[in-house]
Amino acid sequence: MRVSKVAAMVFLVVGTLSACFASGADPGTSSAGTGTRGGTSTAVQPTAPSATTAMPTAATPTPDATTVRAAPTSPPSAPPPPALARATVVLASLLFDQRAQEVQAAGYVESIVEDDGTCTLTLTATATAGAPAVLGVRPAAADASTTSCGSLTIPRSALSSGAWTAVLTYASALHSGSSAPTPIQVP
Repeated sequence: MRVSKVAAMVFLVVGTLSACFASGADPGTSSAGTGTRGGTSTAVQPTAPSATTAMPTAATPTPDATTVRAAPTSPPSAPPPPALARATVVLASLLFDQRAQEVQAAGYVESIVEDDGTCTLTLTATATAGAPAVLGVRPAAADASTTSCGSLTIPRSALSSGAWTAVLTYASALHSGSSAPTPIQVP
């Protein structure tokens, strides 16, 4: 029903404009009398509506010509992004180096060889619930049969003494995954 009303309105507008210009009038002249164009006066005869062209008048409003509604609260549903394939991340070593005064970690991603990923070492204080995590981030590198996270370090100055939990996370355009949480003691 709504489509037919919109189509009827488009037909009315196109028909009205066609009738105006079919009589030889151009946009610089008036269809209700004489107009001037370039200093020359031209007379234009009004055209009578044809049987196929209905001209709306002020006396007959079209109540459904335009409907104004609030915008929908949610956008049209788009397909969900493709899920990333699961990556198996191994935290191969984790220690606090007394001499360097830093937490050192190394790890890799099993059975995936790619260069576009990022490795993130997250340390979270075990005893302090809600404490901010400390991150170490570096680009991953393709190896012969794995993706290497290389060595990640977090300086002692960024950490308080006590128990921490470390998780190594990997993310790329195609894969993502995290290692199992591993405890570490910071002196």
